[in-house]
Amino acid sequence: MPVVIRCVVDDRFKNHTEVAADSWDLRTQIEALEEWLSANSNELDPSNQWVADVGFTVRSDATGGGPPISRKLMEMCVSSNLEIYLSEYGAERYS
Repeated sequence: MPVVIRCVVDDRFKNHTEVAADSWDLRTQIEALEEWLSANSNELDPSNQWVADVGFTVRSDATGGGPPISRKLMEMCVSSNLEIYLSEYGAERYS
């Protein structure tokens, strides 16, 4: 599942764009989101409410850890009025 950037309009989600298409890896998705926001934050009108829905599965070899959500990413989210939703899916959705 890609990271889907959505605008909240009348309490409903309106898809804006997808980032990291076909990736279920949380690290890849967070890094792609930060890169996309660095290059495209001007697309997000901060007077609107935005959501980045990150759909991921747990790695089969996971033993802890994960991607950092950097201060830079958090600052860009605040500036754009963007919240991050983490949507965990079972491994059967990955295959």
